[in-house]
Amino acid sequence: LKPFWLREAWLGAVAAPPGATMATLAFLSSSAAGANNAHRTPPPLRGSFAAGAGALGGAKLSGGFSASSAAAGIVSVSLGAALARRRRRTQPIATIGREAKALPRNQCNKIANLAWGGAGFQQPQHSGHRSFGFLRKLLGRRAEGSAPAPKEKPGWQGAELKPLAISVGIGLLIRFLIPIPAGLTPQAWSTLALFVATVAGIVTGPLPPPGVAFCALSVGFLSGTLTFAEGISAFTDEVLWLVLLAFFFTKGFSKTGLGDRIALNLVKAVGNTTLGLAYGLNLAEGALACGMPSSAARAAGVFYPLVLSVAKASGSDPANGTERKTGAFLIQSSFQATGNSSSLWLYGAAQNLLALRLAAQCGYVIPSPFISWLKASCVPALVAMALTPLLVFWVMPPEVKETPEAPKEAERKLKEMGPMSRDEAILGATVAGMLVLWAGSTAFGIPSVTTAILGLSTLLVTGTLKWDD
Repeated sequence: LKPFWLREAWLGAVAAPPGATMATLAFLSSSAAGANNAHRTPPPLRGSFAAGAGALGGAKLSGGFSASSAAAGIVSVSLGAALARRRRRTQPIATIGREAKALPRNQCNKIANLAWGGAGFQQPQHSGHRSFGFLRKLLGRRAEGSAPAPKEKPGWQGAELKPLAISVGIGLLIRFLIPIPAGLTPQAWSTLALFVATVAGIVTGPLPPPGVAFCALSVGFLSGTLTFAEGISAFTDEVLWLVLLAFFFTKGFSKTGLGDRIALNLVKAVGNTTLGLAYGLNLAEGALACGMPSSAARAAGVFYPLVLSVAKASGSDPANGTERKTGAFLIQSSFQATGNSSSLWLYGAAQNLLALRLAAQCGYVIPSPFISWLKASCVPALVAMALTPLLVFWVMPPEVKETPEAPKEAERKLKEMGPMSRDEAILGATVAGMLVLWAGSTAFGIPSVTTAILGLSTLLVTGTLKWDD
């Protein structure tokens, strides 16, 4: 006699409604039924098989088959099924009830047939459905009336421990095991160790990057590597505020749909051929980059969905092996256009502003940076924008040269968008005004960061952007 089957049968017997069967007879009957049929029962169902056989066998021996004994058998079958599915040996009856109530009907009948046969019964023609209908109602009521099942204790919710150990270990290794090079102070070496550990944490990800940086800041304060003023000095840097404000304006473009409207109008105008479509996307990238300073947001938020839609409309889909029709060419051309437009404008990408900050730290203060950047970058950037589609067209020639569906798709989407909204008009006018102030910052005597703050304030006051945005 297998102890596992006996334990399951005992649970089946005690889970039966009071007076339905006798625990002792159920216990003894399950021993024979379980031992006799275990060799032909799938392992996951042996527990439910023995439990159901025990209660039904006990009902048979204790005097016939009644509604209460049927309930006892079906309850015990459900108990065994829930235990088998959960791989557990004991559960509150409320949990068992919810489990049984959620079992599919075909699974219920399959388990019932096994239990009936194991107990020596011949399965009645209609009992399975009725028994389980009764079971669902019975256990549903018992589950609803019972105390809720105890909640499992949640696991560790903090930082991922392995990445955290790696990051901290790298910092400790640099600080304490590698000798400090000649000419460096211990504080400088500690700063390097803290910096490398922070980068390692951002890469391995024990916490989101801001959390990693904040924890590193606290370590710097605690160890005396950084003073509080040094730790927060970046938050007073004008260029980093420009980077932050740039992302707010990017949110405005995505929220209002102005970026999509500009791109769709250009596709509608010049998108009859695959090459013309690529140039249209280039122009749209260049136009948006002057006021949408996140290259990732432009590429992934505006142009990739547009290119994907146009490519699929022309029958180009990697899932069908037809990516060479137009999709491969358009995706590659659009990807290269993002780099070109990012280098054209000072505010075309956040890293441009960081480059400006690095120059200032080295003593190179550039007057009127917007105009100076445009003068230096316009020739290489515009040449690249003109030649890149041709180069991609030669390296990755599309199989389909004509794309009459592209303007139609753009027109359809423009109709869905409707006329230009109030928020789009306000955002467009605000960005245009900011470009004028940025271009004439020296003449107007208005710093670039002041212009950006003024522009964001305008969007907040007019309701184009909400503070929650």
